[in-house]
Amino acid sequence: MAGRKAILKKFRKHRTAVFWVVSIAAVILLAFLFSVNYCKEMTVNEGSMDPTISAGQTVLIHTSAYAISSPGRGDVIAFRTDNENDRSLHVKRVIGLPGETIRIDDGKILINGKEYKERQDFPEIIDPGIAEMEIELDEGEYFVLGDNRNGSEDSRYATVGNIRREQIVGLVWLKVKPLGSFGIIR
Repeated sequence: MAGRKAILKKFRKHRTAVFWVVSIAAVILLAFLFSVNYCKEMTVNEGSMDPTISAGQTVLIHTSAYAISSPGRGDVIAFRTDNENDRSLHVKRVIGLPGETIRIDDGKILINGKEYKERQDFPEIIDPGIAEMEIELDEGEYFVLGDNRNGSEDSRYATVGNIRREQIVGLVWLKVKPLGSFGIIR
């Protein structure tokens, strides 16, 4: 009888140890998967997203956000231009979606001929660039603008143009540095 109690006690100790090893391994695996999918870190080098994101702030990019969905109007995205395969990323806000027409007239953004009312109060656009004429977005193309509407090189300019789906790295979702600016990006 005493031998059986000793065996049960030893079994319980091993079971507890296995439980903790498996639990710790699961937490490490989940943290790794979370960081790979949600936490590509980037320091913004441009002031084109002021006041939402300032130059020098560090943000996190959700790199799998568009694996089963598409960017939506108002999303802040990170992307590469065609001629910058391994260089820095750019951050802009999605305004136009595939199949839409975009035009900037008298400082206002027109989507399919109707004025686009934004959730935030951005300055009126002074230079419409190539969007002075109607731009038709093809399948998989997006029209992006910086929140600093008069200090941003974005889809209004031929050097950037429309952004294709394959150029998009992910959704910019969180400001992490400096700590005083920590918060979700809207």
